[in-house]
Amino acid sequence: MWNKAYLQHPSVRPIWAYLADVLIGNNIVKSAGQVEQAARTNIFLQSWTVNLAGNSKLPKNLLRMLRTARKYNVRIDAAKLSSRAKAAMPIWYHVGGTDRLKSLNNSKCGRCLRTNHKVRSVGDLLKVVRRENNYALDPPHVKNNHCPCRHCTSNFADGCRSPHSCTQCAKSLLDRLHDTWKTSVKAPQDGLTLTPRRLDANERALTITSPDNIELTFNPSITVSDAYIDGTRVF
Repeated sequence: MWNKAYLQHPSVRPIWAYLADVLIGNNIVKSAGQVEQAARTNIFLQSWTVNLAGNSKLPKNLLRMLRTARKYNVRIDAAKLSSRAKAAMPIWYHVGGTDRLKSLNNSKCGRCLRTNHKVRSVGDLLKVVRRENNYALDPPHVKNNHCPCRHCTSNFADGCRSPHSCTQCAKSLLDRLHDTWKTSVKAPQDGLTLTPRRLDANERALTITSPDNIELTFNPSITVSDAYIDGTRVF
């Protein structure tokens, strides 16, 4: 039950889970490299790990929680993810990242994206790269580090000295995700998700005051809309 509560969506996550994040993040194994505090989000959503041996400095209850999770192979492993779930995932030490992505975690542009652009998630990166195709910008984005567009001007004011270079770095980070985790790659149609009309009918049925009169159509969809808990697999 501790693991289930720890993996709840941020909107309903218990306060102790955020304290656990800090304690867990302070016990990352040296083999994971230098995982900066701003890059740490959730041990189950990222590729770094912690010391679970007898000499671990973690509190006993957290140690027991993580050992149980390791024993039963608790992990994020969804057959089909919605774009929203993909965008909510942390980009740093992404569990779906290639080896080439790891090299950008602590690169100069990676640190700038974290520090000056406040990038934490895949969705944050999408906002950074969107300026290149935003033709409504006035002045428009120019592909150099002296770009006068409002996004690059704002980035420069926040401390970034190479806003266009960081935009290219953001694109590289997104490209270095495995296809399953890319928001640009749509999962194949499986014919399982209900049509919008039937989904609306279910929503309307739930407003009926008498539960004895509710008729719902079962939704067999395997699409995960929330990677935190719905996409968690055990065994």
